[in-house]
Amino acid sequence: MGYSLLNQFQGALWGAIVGEFIAQTWPHPPSGCPSRGLVFDRPLVLPLTAVLLTGVESLCDRGDLDLADWQRLTLPDQAMPPLALAIPIALFFHEDDRLLYRKLEQLWQVQVFSLECRAAILILSQTIAWFLRRQMSLTDLIPRLINRLRETDLAATTVLEQLGLVQRLLTQAAGIETAIVAMGSRSPEVTAMIPIFYSFLRTPQDYRLALCQTAQISIYQSNLCTITGAVAGAYNGSVCLPSNWSHALNSRMEPIPSPLSTLSHPFRLESHADQLAAQLLAVWSGQYPLAPFIHRADQTATAAPGVIRPR
Repeated sequence: MGYSLLNQFQGALWGAIVGEFIAQTWPHPPSGCPSRGLVFDRPLVLPLTAVLLTGVESLCDRGDLDLADWQRLTLPDQAMPPLALAIPIALFFHEDDRLLYRKLEQLWQVQVFSLECRAAILILSQTIAWFLRRQMSLTDLIPRLINRLRETDLAATTVLEQLGLVQRLLTQAAGIETAIVAMGSRSPEVTAMIPIFYSFLRTPQDYRLALCQTAQISIYQSNLCTITGAVAGAYNGSVCLPSNWSHALNSRMEPIPSPLSTLSHPFRLESHADQLAAQLLAVWSGQYPLAPFIHRADQTATAAPGVIRPR
């Protein structure tokens, strides 16, 4: 993990989008043999991608977390998936754990989430933030996440149990079938962390394999593949993403309706996501364009983070 912060921003965002795409093209049932190949002729709808991109656009435009603006940009019939909300927030507020937690508390005050869901959002956000700060050894990740959860009022959830199970599976070098049996038939709310962290930590430097393992393990593929893609992308950077998957998605993706979206121009979805990631990094670092999403060198002002627009 030695790529630039921009590459990691792009990896997390595009990795999440590709993750949702692969979940929708994965052969069913999820436990089916991967050799059957991905199914690229299904109708393609990426609701999580739409929420992710509008969230990044809102952060770029406002320079802070404005959930009312985020919801305004989201289409009326679109839900705000809780785990997907963690990705833009973790990217923009990754530099300080306390700041990140305050922003998550702001999210929890606006939307009603169960304690299980709050704990999952915290764990996922914290993981991405640590990867962006490059302060985390993978061997210490699960123990540190457990300690982080115990520092909050969210420790009394099954997320601690899930993380402990992941640690045991990895220590035992357990295969996918063992992981599936360990999850049992419990609801996704109390098993979501298992496929995400088991799949990523089993093959941390192989985005493709981590995503395929998540798709095989869980029947709730879209959410979990999206998160696995974001975590693996944040750790490895955008260079880790398989080019054939990106090409398949770019060739099929229609513009996503959004008041601030620029997807109607000739750029591919990947280019649009990369531009948004670059814009988000620029705003985070203290560079603010005079108009949202206008990239002109003679229309920018640069300062240290928090000088022009405090977060």
